[in-house]
Amino acid sequence: MNTYAGATHANPLNVHWIQDSTALYICSAFAGYTDGTTNDPQQRFVSRLLVSELTVGAVEQDTPPANSFSIHPNPTRSGTVFHYQLASDQGVGRIELRDISGRLVSTLPMPGAEGQQNVDTSALAPGTYLVLYLADNTLLHSGKLVVQQ
Repeated sequence: MNTYAGATHANPLNVHWIQDSTALYICSAFAGYTDGTTNDPQQRFVSRLLVSELTVGAVEQDTPPANSFSIHPNPTRSGTVFHYQLASDQGVGRIELRDISGRLVSTLPMPGAEGQQNVDTSALAPGTYLVLYLADNTLLHSGKLVVQQ
C-alpha cells in the first residue's frame, strides 16, 4: 500500500512470481495517479521487479544441515533398515524399537554420525512398532514401523 500525505494511493491486487523465479509482478489499482504529465484517477498497471536487483536489510546465513532418518522397507515382513545421518556429533546414539504398549523390543547402536542398522523382523509379531533415534538420552526423531505377516 502506498500512502502519501495521509492518503492511500494504491492497493496491491495480486503478486505473481514467474516460473523461473527471476522476476516478481505486482498488479495494483491506483487512485489519483500522476507522474507529472499524466493524471488518471483510475490508472491500473503491472510492475515487474527483477529479483536479482532486490536487496534485503538482513544478512542471509547458511542454515545448518538437518538430521535425516528413514526406515525402508516400511511396511515390512522379514526385515528393514534404519538409516540415519546426523548433522553434527551428538554424542553416543542408539535406536530403540518399542512395541505399541511402549515395551522395549530391541536396542541398536548408532555409532558415528551416519550409518544404518539392518533388523530382522521375521520373529516380531505383526503390528505397529515405534522407532526412536536417541543421542545422549535426547530424542532426535521418532517413526513407526509396520510389521506384516
